[in-house]
Amino acid sequence: MSIQKTPLSRTMPLFVEKLVRQAIDKLGKALPAVVQSVSGSIVTVNFQVTGVTLPTVKMPMAGPEYIRYPIQVGCKGVCFPADVYIGGMSGLGTGVAGTTQRGNLSTLVFFPIGNQNWTPSPAPNKVVIYGPSGVQLQDTNAASTLKVTPTDINLDSGGTAEVTAQTSITLSAGGHTLVIDSSGISLDGLLFLIHTHSGVTTGSGVSGPVVP
Repeated sequence: MSIQKTPLSRTMPLFVEKLVRQAIDKLGKALPAVVQSVSGSIVTVNFQVTGVTLPTVKMPMAGPEYIRYPIQVGCKGVCFPADVYIGGMSGLGTGVAGTTQRGNLSTLVFFPIGNQNWTPSPAPNKVVIYGPSGVQLQDTNAASTLKVTPTDINLDSGGTAEVTAQTSITLSAGGHTLVIDSSGISLDGLLFLIHTHSGVTTGSGVSGPVVP
């Protein structure tokens, strides 16, 4: 009976290649994903990859504490891995990072990415900030807030509200426009420094409107 032997020079490269592939598979994966749910600065995503079944994964969003992005369910992005444990940084865990290798979906961070189907910027050379229901600016304790919604602008200050401009300030709402500039203060084009009232009566009577 003859015994067929496979040369070591043939099997060894295949064995090494298998080990290398297994090691690569254990590394973190950068994958496209869609937001499935949002809880503060933490999102749960559904990976958009075919040919393999992946679980939904909870992870932090990229970005600082001081700028909160209005990420919505359905927002698209890419999840990038860190090389080591990040639970202590994201608050999804405790402790500090070690050198122990983690699961390839356990150190991901969600990054939203640009999309050609976004609403076109109304001012390409300016920083444009908008949200599904408006914008809110505030200090850490919300002592002063500025809210911009589709219907109004609200400034609520616990101290001194200061709005300054070098040339002019224009406020428009409800079909009326208030302008403050070098000429003074004008409402709907009527200057309110020196002006004339109609229907003036002696005593305590109420005068008529400003005369254009």
